[in-house]
Amino acid sequence: MNSKIAIIGSGPTGIYTLKGLIASSTPFDITIFESENEPGKGTPYHPDLNDRAMLSNIASVELPPITETLVDWLRRQSDEDLQRLGVERSLISDREFYPRVVLGEYLQAQFGRLVEAGRKNGHGVEVKAAHRVVDIELRREDIR
Repeated sequence: MNSKIAIIGSGPTGIYTLKGLIASSTPFDITIFESENEPGKGTPYHPDLNDRAMLSNIASVELPPITETLVDWLRRQSDEDLQRLGVERSLISDREFYPRVVLGEYLQAQFGRLVEAGRKNGHGVEVKAAHRVVDIELRREDIR
């Protein structure tokens, strides 16, 4: 029987936690609970909560890669998507500060890739979007 792990929230902390867990050769059953309808963006980077003019407070080079760097991800985007995000292709740089919503799109894409990779590596990964966790009850029989 696989160990069961719950991750509450699919923002940056949840994403990096998932990345670490799926690197294990020991299979886990992982459930990610996300209160928003769109998992992976994280509250500070969600377009419903941020104006497109709001820049992130971290340069691309300081952001630890997930499945790829932010710059590599941006370079893979179509011209149409870059325009939608307000990013000029010729200005993509690892020293650039991008709008928060750009980081949200990147994080969401990376989250999806991690979920897929986890499943391919033998982990059970279930994402429960629009599920707000309000309490946790620890039962004695669940402790190992």
